[in-house]
Amino acid sequence: MKADESKYTLFGKKYLGPFLYAYVSWLYENLLADNNHKVFFLARDGYLMEKAFNIFMTQKHMDFESQYVYFSRKSVRQTMLWRCNSYKESLKYLSSSKLISMGGILEYWGFSQAERQALSKQHNISLLEEFFVSDLPNNVKIESLYSKLKELINRKSKEQDVLFQKYVEQIGMLGNCAIVDIGWGGRLQQYIEKYFEYHNIPLNCDGYYLGIQAVVPLKGSTKGFLYDNSNLKLRKATLAFLGGYEKLFQSIEGSTCGYCERDGLIYPIFSTYEYEGQDKISQCIQDWQNAALDYVKESLESNLKADISMAKPLLHIGQYPSLKDVELFSFFCNNDGNKEYFVSQKSLLHYHPRELFNDLNNSAWKVGFMKSVFKLPLPYYFIYWLMRK
Repeated sequence: MKADESKYTLFGKKYLGPFLYAYVSWLYENLLADNNHKVFFLARDGYLMEKAFNIFMTQKHMDFESQYVYFSRKSVRQTMLWRCNSYKESLKYLSSSKLISMGGILEYWGFSQAERQALSKQHNISLLEEFFVSDLPNNVKIESLYSKLKELINRKSKEQDVLFQKYVEQIGMLGNCAIVDIGWGGRLQQYIEKYFEYHNIPLNCDGYYLGIQAVVPLKGSTKGFLYDNSNLKLRKATLAFLGGYEKLFQSIEGSTCGYCERDGLIYPIFSTYEYEGQDKISQCIQDWQNAALDYVKESLESNLKADISMAKPLLHIGQYPSLKDVELFSFFCNNDGNKEYFVSQKSLLHYHPRELFNDLNNSAWKVGFMKSVFKLPLPYYFIYWLMRK
């Protein structure tokens, strides 16, 4: 374990630390310029950002009203599903991914992992069966299932609506404020704005992100550190490793999937953490995060000037990883009832062609996956962009 600790700590100092320092320097300066002093860092991706921002506040003796709060696309959209009048309308909050599993659809409708397993047996459906998201509006099978579950979906949604409104009051989210998150398409900011609009709660919400190119209409402003609509130069480089940045910044807990009330206070309900019970992996994550935070503190103390060039070494790893880089992140995965790893977990010789295609398609880091399975010095980043077209 000693070798692993030094490896992940070194990564935190050499790559994540400079990236984080440049990002939070940018965030701090923009919040000051925009006079945004009430700041909400959104779970899970805002975890490391908030830790670094607190170091900035301490070192610079500035007083922001900042909180780490439990919002997710799932938890907010869950509160609005009961307002949908039809099956087709119920699909409008789905993400823009190409494929979704049956388990993913049931999760989207608000069912826990245990509930999904029970529904699978009750309705004789496979949670692993996949569907093209674009075909769902005309899928008679899924529409029939929705009709059977609609009353339960709406009841669960209304319960979450009430709890979320209490949570918003509890954290004092009102009026002018800033939200800080990883970014990408702007859907979570849209959901937040819609929720507040539905409940006639005054909110002027500005979003600050690693990268943002909104694919949905937003009322509040948005700014991106790596890219936004005013400068998309680094967007392509960022897209190659989107899932990776999320894992680097995330807290060691499951995603917020809803809320509950205990003793008059609202608490988040978490989905199963993808590395639950894997203490070695949790330690690796803590190693690189702690090292990155140490870098931020030391850089502030030495008045190191930050600029975007400090982010580029980490961007380069996402685009052009070495075999050592791939090995470093071999445990990265997403969990939708079935673990989907970022990189290959076995050699090319052990793959059936169809299985290889499916695993590559499901990977959140396709450049890294191709490097891990083929190992040859090929132009994987170029191939990745051919695949996207």
